[in-house]
Amino acid sequence: FRKVSSHPTLEVVERKRLMCNSNKLIFEKMYLEEDALIYLDTDLVFLRPIEDLWRAFKNFNDDQLFGAVTPLWRIFSDKPFTELEKNPEHFYEMDCEWNFRRGYCENITQRCPGMVVNGVNVVHGNNGAFFSGENTLFKLLHEYWRDLDMSKSLSTVISELKAILPDAVLKDRSCHFVKGLHEMLMKHLKLLDGKLVN
Repeated sequence: FRKVSSHPTLEVVERKRLMCNSNKLIFEKMYLEEDALIYLDTDLVFLRPIEDLWRAFKNFNDDQLFGAVTPLWRIFSDKPFTELEKNPEHFYEMDCEWNFRRGYCENITQRCPGMVVNGVNVVHGNNGAFFSGENTLFKLLHEYWRDLDMSKSLSTVISELKAILPDAVLKDRSCHFVKGLHEMLMKHLKLLDGKLVN
């Protein structure tokens, strides 16, 4: 165990956010022996191996200290949203494929064109999307992976998802009109199973 505390200037930030969320502000004190860390929300479903996310560190230059996917709303805003944009040389912007959220369905070709070509890496159930009845697709993905029998082969998983994803997309309040979304969601699983050549 290691006693850690945040800098006094961060107290205002901590009061505005949950403590479990603000702990990322003191990671460098918590993990002194590590030279790289990945911080993840708990409401994520990975459709691509997490090892591929780990490899993103190799893309950092000597000045970049951390990386993150640009927040969805930031894509259409010209206003700085954090101190990061006043010191951008330390920030590595991750591909949007690592954070598929409901909002991308509103205009996926503009908000994340890479997802259309490369597929979805991670589904993010932010704002309760995994539990809301209106978000059929997100709820189905969460429940499928939560209840998955890990002894099933990847081929079986792909077959099952192929049978249920198209209908879930059609019934989803936000994503029903996104052409080929079920294929974007299955692309990396098929690549892993050798059924698709990239």
